[in-house]
Amino acid sequence: LLKALGASASTRIYLAGGQPFGGEEAVRPLLSEFPKLYNKTSLAMAGEIEQFEHQPSVMAALDYIVCLKSQVFMANHGGNMQRAMQ
Repeated sequence: LLKALGASASTRIYLAGGQPFGGEEAVRPLLSEFPKLYNKTSLAMAGEIEQFEHQPSVMAALDYIVCLKSQVFMANHGGNMQRAMQ
């Protein structure tokens, strides 16, 4: 679908939310086509995100801010992220 919409291997994609169902193994096929696949953990510097791990509202806010700046974002679970971005 991403390719049909014109996304290329250089498109930056942000994966919002927690760990995807199936973990890293589930994301591997997508990562092979789109190597610029990020999440909040991969974008943060060492030690930056740990202070917010037990604050779900802050973690959701971080996802929201990065999604606004992304070329493409995908929410990996149900919730309000999709509605908030409309």
